[in-house]
Amino acid sequence: MSGFTVKHNGSPFFSADLTLSVEEIVEYYGARWKIETCFTVLKRDIGSAETQTRNAVAVTNHLGFCMMVTTLT
Repeated sequence: MSGFTVKHNGSPFFSADLTLSVEEIVEYYGARWKIETCFTVLKRDIGSAETQTRNAVAVTNHLGFCMMVTTLT
């Protein structure tokens, strides 16, 4: 796989899409960071951060249960 690494404010960013500019790569990573932060807060708030399961059905069931309990409380 080919790609390149850019540095922005001392932080390295890697992209396999050679058509992106440095500004686009930094913008995409910024958007991704917001999404990851949102997932972390959501997992913490609904109680799913403690689960250790990796089975897709178990994860879906656990998230559904957490959201149901959150709704009921």
